[in-house]
Amino acid sequence: MWSFMSDITLSTAEAADLLGVHPSTAKRWLDESASGVDRTEGGHRRVGLSELLALAEHKGGSTFLAPFTPFEAHAWQAIREEETSANGVAFTELAVGWLLYADPRRIGLLFETLARRARLPFERLIDGPLTHFMHAVGDAWRQGRLRVADEHLVTQMLLESLIRVGSRWSEPMALRADAPQSVVACAEGNLHQLGALSVRLTLERFGWRAWYLGPDVPVAEVLSAQQSQDASLVCIAFGASQCQADVLRCLDATERMLSERPASFRVVLGGPPCTPEVIAGRAHPFASLDCLSSMQALADWLGEHHGEGR
Repeated sequence: MWSFMSDITLSTAEAADLLGVHPSTAKRWLDESASGVDRTEGGHRRVGLSELLALAEHKGGSTFLAPFTPFEAHAWQAIREEETSANGVAFTELAVGWLLYADPRRIGLLFETLARRARLPFERLIDGPLTHFMHAVGDAWRQGRLRVADEHLVTQMLLESLIRVGSRWSEPMALRADAPQSVVACAEGNLHQLGALSVRLTLERFGWRAWYLGPDVPVAEVLSAQQSQDASLVCIAFGASQCQADVLRCLDATERMLSERPASFRVVLGGPPCTPEVIAGRAHPFASLDCLSSMQALADWLGEHHGEGR
């Protein structure tokens, strides 16, 4: 966390982004400001972040960095790096630092800021910053640097952030009578909801109505929900603590329960133990059976099989 540079400068385009104004307005404001503005050899303006924050306050407004005081420079660099690479490194370094040494409530705000700026597709946001951060949280817990309560705190905070971020997709789905139906659940024994909730939100982005059942759901209840909602797709998420044997037991139980009725729906399995090798060559009663390793893979699958508009 402390490797971030606080003495950073922004271009005119970046200044306009931060201030929430048109680039021409940002140029005018910078030219009117006598301090903190430099020029490159090519004549391009460069202005310090601290000067821009003061300029925003002088103009009677604020920036999207306001919730991160006094770590505005850290948040700015993490956001910019994630928007250009989405590798999760910058987000993870900053978020773990906040979790260990500062106020962890900023972590959810940082995630929501990334999501609402819409520079990253939702699936890349999940596969990059969110996934890498949760892996780091798990590593820190195993190393004894975090308590169980810390892990629960940050997981719940990110669940709430996901729900807020996804409300723009889930609310319209509640009004669409013609939306295709799906059921999403965590496999029995999987208590970690972030992956399954992300699946639900991805489905809703693609125009699906997703009936979300939550954590630790027995197969019989998943099939009951599929039948009652006439869902054409069932998605089941497995956790990092589960193994391929859990996946196979779930499939075996599902197939036994379907032995007396046709299964015209598709099944998608996801999570660390779900690899294509698990189901390779396996006969099944479903319309299709797939193991997907990432949220981007699910988005690609939805686009290929169903083509629902975003």
